[in-house]
Amino acid sequence: MADAPVEPEVRTGINKEIVESSLAHLWEKVRRVSDLVLRLKQENRGLKSKIQQYEGNQATITRELESLKAELERTRARLQQEQSNGSGFVTKEEKEAFVLRIKELIGKLNSRL
Repeated sequence: MADAPVEPEVRTGINKEIVESSLAHLWEKVRRVSDLVLRLKQENRGLKSKIQQYEGNQATITRELESLKAELERTRARLQQEQSNGSGFVTKEEKEAFVLRIKELIGKLNSRL
């Protein structure tokens, strides 16, 4: 059975100081990398949270947009029906109420953006 290779002894003095200095330098680099990894993980969590928030806002805005589209279609259908019945003109009060409702809905959309 062969003997295990014997590592040369580190001489005291210059070689030992070089090794210790190199290890200290390496340890400092490892510590800085670890700090960077932790900071990036925290930043990543924050960004993921913002993404979820934006996706939630987008879903809300999308629902509101679909609701507005449906209301617009109902209004168009009502207008078309009234026009076919010969009463195509909307009363002044209805027109003002409609304009006010549209302004409210546009304000809601703008506040969400």
